[in-house]
Amino acid sequence: RLRRDVGRWAQTEAEGARVAMYGLPLNVQMLVDTDAATVLTCAEGGLRVHQLSHGAMGNFQYLLQVEERAIAVDAAWDIQGIKRYVDKRGLKIAGGLYTHRHADHVGGSQFGSPAIPGAADLRVMYGEAGGEGPLPVWIGARDAVGAAEASKLETSSWTLLHEGNSVDIFGDASVSVEVLDTPGHTEGGVSLLVRATSTWADNGPCGDGLLFTGDTLFVEAAGRTDLPGGDEQQLLKSLSRLTRLPGRTVVLPGHAYGPRPRSSLRKERTGNSFLRRAEAM
Repeated sequence: RLRRDVGRWAQTEAEGARVAMYGLPLNVQMLVDTDAATVLTCAEGGLRVHQLSHGAMGNFQYLLQVEERAIAVDAAWDIQGIKRYVDKRGLKIAGGLYTHRHADHVGGSQFGSPAIPGAADLRVMYGEAGGEGPLPVWIGARDAVGAAEASKLETSSWTLLHEGNSVDIFGDASVSVEVLDTPGHTEGGVSLLVRATSTWADNGPCGDGLLFTGDTLFVEAAGRTDLPGGDEQQLLKSLSRLTRLPGRTVVLPGHAYGPRPRSSLRKERTGNSFLRRAEAM
């Protein structure tokens, strides 16, 4: 049954890949009205997260904002559109976090698809981060070579993320990012658990933290494992690991493949058949 469910969601992603390759219609807008993007305020005067959706495969992109600075998560497809969004709000991109190496997340070309704007374009567009050197871009260490091949942004340009790292993305200890190795969709995929170090809004929309899951965990679904580097058993182990996080952790997935744009681990434990099977391991 697991293979049957994986196949169902693989078919969804395969259709998205077909659109990316051949420009065929899909019921996902190329660029949503970015003024309608969802914004969650995690800490008053502190961390906010913006959820946007660009691209023919229903990708989500995110912005982590503290004051006028923002870190992009999985920024791809419409880098110009993301720039218009941040410029309108007086923000400046200070870096890019990426959950895994596939071109619909890091940009570039893969599996014969046309080139998608991504990390390389983000780096060119924003040049130096606050005059302190090239814009930093982060990715899981085991996905770095694949990300470089897809995006044409050389491996040495990436800052490598390792299991257990706590990354100070803004350089002032205002926000911490805990790196969780979650292979299965790719061999080096990571999930990113984000919390502000300032006062967190009690019973607020950011729960017990923000979990960026890329293509490991979707709302009521999980990532496919039939592409190169995919491994079904590894994915189940990764999902099992995520089930042990607090129930109010907010799940922010890489694609709009579920009935809601985001969820909580508590909801996914009951409503996601993949997570239930993983939890039973």
